[in-house]
Amino acid sequence: MSRDEASRLLEVAGYLLDLDAVLRWARERGARRLLLQAPDGMKAAAVELARRLESEGFEVVISGAHAWGGCDVAYGEAESVGAQGIVHLGHHGFVGHTRG
Repeated sequence: MSRDEASRLLEVAGYLLDLDAVLRWARERGARRLLLQAPDGMKAAAVELARRLESEGFEVVISGAHAWGGCDVAYGEAESVGAQGIVHLGHHGFVGHTRG
């Protein structure tokens, strides 16, 4: 990994998170309030990511519910907290979804 690549990644608890990709994704959609969802083993990473996103001007809510993977996205919770986007952390990259 090059120095430039490393500078775009956030390392937390042994995980590498692409902060720039999350920022780009949220900004492209005009999302200002985000719900962060993570499996229990990645909650510490979610807390640090939330801090970084808040420092960039986003309002962040961290889901306290369990998350069991890409098939368990917290759509209802996001709606109930008024989130305009969901950042779902896991062990794989972003997965697209057609739900509006």
